[in-house]
Amino acid sequence: MQEVGRAGHCFCGLAVGSYLAKIYGGGNAPGDKVFGPVGVERLLYRCLRIDPGGEQRWIAYVGSALAVTVVGALGNYALFRAPRS
Repeated sequence: MQEVGRAGHCFCGLAVGSYLAKIYGGGNAPGDKVFGPVGVERLLYRCLRIDPGGEQRWIAYVGSALAVTVVGALGNYALFRAPRS
């Protein structure tokens, strides 16, 4: 059983490593057409009315960081308070 786990870790490590090498090397990575600037990201920017070339002011950054922290804390609280079966 341990051999299967080690093989899985090696496979995942090689897959993630090659993906990161493609991304940081400037090449095309699998999924760029779907998740890249032409696909989901562009749609999300349009829906949220975000200017991809604009700069974010510090107050907007602080608000975003606080919102993510609060949502994460509430999600964890709900997860741990949920009844276990």
